[in-house]
Amino acid sequence: MLAITNRMASRSVTGIRVTRSLIRMNVDPQAAAALGHVEALNALLDAGANASTVSAQGATAREIAIAEGKTESVNALDARHPL
Repeated sequence: MLAITNRMASRSVTGIRVTRSLIRMNVDPQAAAALGHVEALNALLDAGANASTVSAQGATAREIAIAEGKTESVNALDARHPL
């Protein structure tokens, strides 16, 4: 699923089309955060995705972004949900 997110987020299409595609594919904010795709992450959160949901590995999107060194994803999540 991460490869799919990477392909979709890197395409040059409007944010709405990307968001709809990501939602249809059931991509969660953890995947976007792990890859550092801040625009996709924000689009998913704007569409109602829950950043506090725990992944199969037991981590939130923020925890995954920290582990992957994706500072921009961490900052985007912190801006929406300050600690």
